[in-house]
Amino acid sequence: MTADHRLAALLDLALRHPGVPAGPRARLTARRAIATYWQPGGQDESRHVSSQAVTLAEQAGDTEALGAALIARQFTLRGPGFLEERLAAGRAVLGMSARLGDQDLLFRAHQWLVPDRFQSGALGEVAADVEQMAAIAEARRSPLQRWWVLIYQGLLAGFTGRDAEAETMAHDAAALGRRLGLPAADTYRIGQLGRIYWRQGRLPELDDDVEGAIVRFPGLVTLRCTRALSRATAGRRADAAAEIEALADGGFAVLPRDSLYLASLAILAEAAVTCRAVGQARPILAELTPYATRNLIQGVPVGWGAAAWYIARLQWLLGRHAEATRSAATAQRLHRQWGAAGLGDPLAGLRRDATTATAAAPLSQRETEVMALLSSGRENAEIAAVLGVSVHTVERHVANIFIKIGVRNRAEATAWAHRHGRDRQAT
Repeated sequence: MTADHRLAALLDLALRHPGVPAGPRARLTARRAIATYWQPGGQDESRHVSSQAVTLAEQAGDTEALGAALIARQFTLRGPGFLEERLAAGRAVLGMSARLGDQDLLFRAHQWLVPDRFQSGALGEVAADVEQMAAIAEARRSPLQRWWVLIYQGLLAGFTGRDAEAETMAHDAAALGRRLGLPAADTYRIGQLGRIYWRQGRLPELDDDVEGAIVRFPGLVTLRCTRALSRATAGRRADAAAEIEALADGGFAVLPRDSLYLASLAILAEAAVTCRAVGQARPILAELTPYATRNLIQGVPVGWGAAAWYIARLQWLLGRHAEATRSAATAQRLHRQWGAAGLGDPLAGLRRDATTATAAAPLSQRETEVMALLSSGRENAEIAAVLGVSVHTVERHVANIFIKIGVRNRAEATAWAHRHGRDRQAT
């Protein structure tokens, strides 16, 4: 999202009019708080304005205006802190909308409770929220509400390991969002696909989309974090490390402390671990550690799991193995509790890397050639064309490589290759 200065100016003009009744004034103030949130450096002011909106609505005795003001309050408090306050505001709106019988307000109450309940680990409540949102959207035949439902259904599908379903939903939501003219449609698609593709070792497939989105939304710094991870995954270690260093400069000053912040740090953490950027790992670890039990969400559409998962990997990279083992146990316990799937033991690959150099069976000459091409980002069909063999043969070599070096996917194989000098391109 970007600041809408014209909207802010119109809201200011309306609020200066002396004849605006108290209830509508509270609603206008609430909307002004949200508009202020998107202004550069406007988060503190937006929180002040949203507090004013709540007070105005309470003084007016206008329940509907109070619901709008509490949603604005919840929205402007987004970020690493204030989770309990956001949850309290969301629950208040939920109860208020049910008493009023206001379906639109009820939908918005669920809409903004989902990311906060997700972060608190209340996945059963999240699923119930999404079901109720779907029922409202269906009854009201609202395409915009249907878009939100698709986004949140994709969030849950991806988090629980249903990758194929989540990928389909990401594309469907993007198509609907484009028809509705929603600027966030493609960035949400990139975010949701990025999480899936990273886990599958396919993240570089999104490079062109990520670069285009960075140009279109330069203030959406989380996209640069995704770019750093993609570069690390593709073996571009120097480029990835340079991106991480630039983003970490000045205590991560370029990263807004908004609803994207903690997940963006987790993405940077994985980039640092993948390219073994020890120097950059330390400040990321310091920032993430206070939120070890938080279930990380990137804005509203993408879940990245427990911060402890990324903390464990950073600690292992830094040689703090006992701490890493404890953090890994915390992450796995939380993921079992939340029903998360697909992340597994955060230290599995790192432990294997520590012993693979002496324990693994040697790669054949052909497997070495396949590994070099794979680690350069080539797909199986491209490798087959370069080596003059069938795709089936390449698939067999890749499977054998995975078994020999003890990895689960292309991303881990690529990281292993770079760490063990097997990333020289075949000719």
